[in-house]
Amino acid sequence: FYSRSFKWLAAAFILRGLKEFGEPTRKALIMDLSTESCKAGMFGLYYLIRDVFVSVAGGLKLTEPAVDLAVLAAIVSSLRDIPIDTKTVVTGEVGLSGEVRAVGMMEGRITEAAKLGFKRIIVPQQNLDGYINSNIEIIGVSSLEKALEILF
Repeated sequence: FYSRSFKWLAAAFILRGLKEFGEPTRKALIMDLSTESCKAGMFGLYYLIRDVFVSVAGGLKLTEPAVDLAVLAAIVSSLRDIPIDTKTVVTGEVGLSGEVRAVGMMEGRITEAAKLGFKRIIVPQQNLDGYINSNIEIIGVSSLEKALEILF
């Protein structure tokens, strides 16, 4: 079995104008959008009144819940027109109340992010136990709100 790490980019594009009629367009080429639209709407991201397109570079399909926080961060980045630092990795599952839940294989994620040259990784607070890596700053968050404070 051969395994190789790679970088992926989650991008969200949000049309600036409000919808004057009809339902907003929501497209995700990478995941089940019904879950993400529910989450984004609950967090007051104005997601339901604008057209939103979410994609991953290279046309990859991501089915793991650990991409939740990264996708929501990309949506907020687009809404605020503020880019996320290119040396930052974001990972974590986000629940409907905004809590950031633990994800599996965190040690491998941290190690690979450091190998790929990233300087900072935002992870679920529950995943912080015992992970020390001198090559990357590890920041634990327990909520989407806290993650967004750090990112923006």
